[in-house]
Amino acid sequence: MYISKEEKNIRNQEEEKVADTNKEKVEEIIESSERKKEEDRDIVNPNSVIFRWKAPEHEAIEKDQRWYLISGLVLAGIVTYAVFTDGLIMAITFILIGMVGYIVLNRAPRIINFYITDDGVIADKEIYEFEGIDSFWIFYEDDGMKSISLHLKKKIVPYVHIPLGDEDPVPIREILMDYLKEVKQTPSLVDKFERFLGI
Repeated sequence: MYISKEEKNIRNQEEEKVADTNKEKVEEIIESSERKKEEDRDIVNPNSVIFRWKAPEHEAIEKDQRWYLISGLVLAGIVTYAVFTDGLIMAITFILIGMVGYIVLNRAPRIINFYITDDGVIADKEIYEFEGIDSFWIFYEDDGMKSISLHLKKKIVPYVHIPLGDEDPVPIREILMDYLKEVKQTPSLVDKFERFLGI
């Protein structure tokens, strides 16, 4: 099949445009990745780090058929109530919550970096300055799970739980005691519910 010079030129120009577009996309991805690395470096000043560790964002709890049955029955009860009370929007909302919840609860927890610095505690990209923390407590669960509970000077979300993973809590406790009061806490209903859900 004969291809004229004009057609060859047009094809070459189109191929160059596609190559340029792909090159721009690759450059954008690289730039975005470098920006993210820069942002991560900005959050943590290496000179101020006293202690660091990695842990899953939450404990991955094995959910048996009983767990799914109870959760499904509760959700079905709420949706049924919504349908009988003409709350169609409420029914749709809870069906969506159930679907999203199922997806979220079944994905593997992310591994997060945690730091204790001169200024406070850093969990991933969240910074909790010592000035904004009232006290702390370390929970030891029967199943071996350990977490730091920070009592913040906030009324809306007063408690933050930070998992310790396989880390020894003793040195962490000693460091925190230099900056904060240690005040005993008891798990709230919300904590127990989060534990049941495995989040």
